[in-house]
Amino acid sequence: MRVKLTVLLTLSLAMSCAVAQAAVVTSLLKTDDPAPGAPGNTIYGLNNTATDGPSAYAVAFNSSGTAGTLSHVWGNLAGGAGVPLRMEATYDTLEQTSFESFFGIGADLPGMAYSAVCTHTVSGATGLDAVFRNDSVVTVEDAPYPHEPGYYWTFGSRAGMTAGGAPYWVGGITDSYGGSTTNRGLFYGLGATPLLLGGDSVPGVADPLSTSSTVSFDYRFSRHGTQNIAEVTTTAPSTANHHMVLSGSGLQLDNQPVYEGWPVPASIGGLPSENWDNFDYCGITDDGTWFFSGDTDHSTALDEIVVYNGTIRYREGDTVDGETLTGAIEGAYLNEDGDLAMIWDIVGGTGSLEALFFDSQLIAVEGDAIDIDGDLIPDPGAVIENFSGISTLSLSDRDGNGNVAIYFTADVEVTRGGRMPAPVERLPESLVARAADGLSAEDVAQVEADPRGESRLSVECFCRVIVSVPPASAENEPLRGADSHLTVVPSIVAESQSQIHFRLAAPRQMAVTIYDLAGRSVRTIAAGSFAAGPQSLVWDGRDAVGTPVPAGVYLVRLDGDPTAAAQRVTVLR
Repeated sequence: MRVKLTVLLTLSLAMSCAVAQAAVVTSLLKTDDPAPGAPGNTIYGLNNTATDGPSAYAVAFNSSGTAGTLSHVWGNLAGGAGVPLRMEATYDTLEQTSFESFFGIGADLPGMAYSAVCTHTVSGATGLDAVFRNDSVVTVEDAPYPHEPGYYWTFGSRAGMTAGGAPYWVGGITDSYGGSTTNRGLFYGLGATPLLLGGDSVPGVADPLSTSSTVSFDYRFSRHGTQNIAEVTTTAPSTANHHMVLSGSGLQLDNQPVYEGWPVPASIGGLPSENWDNFDYCGITDDGTWFFSGDTDHSTALDEIVVYNGTIRYREGDTVDGETLTGAIEGAYLNEDGDLAMIWDIVGGTGSLEALFFDSQLIAVEGDAIDIDGDLIPDPGAVIENFSGISTLSLSDRDGNGNVAIYFTADVEVTRGGRMPAPVERLPESLVARAADGLSAEDVAQVEADPRGESRLSVECFCRVIVSVPPASAENEPLRGADSHLTVVPSIVAESQSQIHFRLAAPRQMAVTIYDLAGRSVRTIAAGSFAAGPQSLVWDGRDAVGTPVPAGVYLVRLDGDPTAAAQRVTVLR
């Protein structure tokens, strides 16, 4: 018998500047517990997570019991202990019957945007797909689409929300009432402004957007909605018709489009004859830091990559914190401070192991022990089995003390296997007692009746990892992953020039190049052989032909082998 639970965990982590210390995992919420806010119901499944700012967090879950089957959101928009935030309800003429797993929260409003399936209490129509902001409907299936007479909404999905309360979502429309979707797009705000819509022409993208798939569900907005990044599909007569788009313009790297079938530039770390193949996770900040992950058409041992601010930061086969990356990346999230968390397999002794990384540091891996009873001491018989869920990884911004919270889901097994120090003939009585908190009498009897201890509890967990980020010593903090201590002073340029300082551990062939946020090369400041030690250059705020660049955010990047660092600089005019 295999008994399944779902548990909400907190993993506290203390770190030095370079070495992750021992982590502890504590259960906060689990299946078979009473559902908060729904007397008579018990929790049976966890869904996706959301964060905003340094403190706000939430998780969606389902429950069943005397109140029926319900969808919930639980967490805290101000930080602290979790409380019920939202549960199915009736608003005006719409009775909510279930929530989509994906949602977004905002700490400044505060509140959340989410997609719900509804029944119309007047007409009796069921299965209506709607987007809500708190208690108010933003869009609902069969309602008129506000920007095109004779069109109606067909669905709204993957809703998110800015810190200030602006909702955004992927939605569909039709030209006949009650008809199937004939176009779709990415919509923003209470007025449902279409940012990307099928048939649109996008600067830097050769073909119009497709009306059938338009924008991928893997899109992201910055915290305040000033920037967005998305994978789009075009009408190009080919299966290789996916582009990356940055705030409404086709993303370019080294003046080449990021487009399936196009070469991956060598200047960003591309290998010979390597082309873009597909795109996955992505993220962006208000100041324009961005990343995306995906595949290339290289060999399967090297084809999975993460591109961060125009440079391949990680590639399958790389060694990160002493571990070798293998297979496909399974989750990634960028916070407003430019910190990147990701879930990726590593090479284990008998096969691959799923692992969680934060800014090039290994945080947790399959087989790690967790705490079941809340005493902050890992229980050796309870280990992480794998990291679970679809896009469940999320990451808070740094708080005033430099702490960052990583949220994710994972399956955990309470078993004789895993990393227990020695075989035992049965599960310890203390472990049975702790597990019994969430088990029926029949389940507990089954566990106790197994003299060999071979019965096991498979637990799906929602985890929070607290990471301490060391303070920056430079006036302008370098992006994580930089090995050359690049700084640009000042980082906000109101006068005629800025100083570019960096240090190399060994002589290197490099180029120092200015890029705009779309990845286009603006100017190469210097290129050639650089000696080891400190280096200083000057950028006068002009492009390659001597024209002052427009006001905006730019990247100063060191391009070499390996590519060393990138740093943001804001130009004011």
